[in-house]
Amino acid sequence: MDNSLFMREVHFVVEIGPEGSPTMGELAQRLNVTQGAVTQMAIRLEKKGYVARAKDAGDKRVTTVSLTEKGRTLCAEHIAYDHSEFSYISRFLSQYSEEDLKRLIEYEALMGKLFLTRT
Repeated sequence: MDNSLFMREVHFVVEIGPEGSPTMGELAQRLNVTQGAVTQMAIRLEKKGYVARAKDAGDKRVTTVSLTEKGRTLCAEHIAYDHSEFSYISRFLSQYSEEDLKRLIEYEALMGKLFLTRT
């Protein structure tokens, strides 16, 4: 079985969180996707050993998702990576003034519009 992960799968694991046990509906809402998409992702990640699904004891129609030990390790590693990258970018951008950063954001928005409207 292929155990490689797509970035959207990693973000799914992080959204569950190391101590979380959200329902499929809660995850769909958090990720702004359909419940069917969440179910398919959970099935794939369960096969890869990152999550475990369980029926709610009070309502068998509700399924919760939690991380396995493998999932908690991945979650912790990705959160540490995100913090490291945020620190690096923050240090890099700290040399620029508020006005410089505002101009950079405006420039990026302008370039996005320019390239998205070209056909």
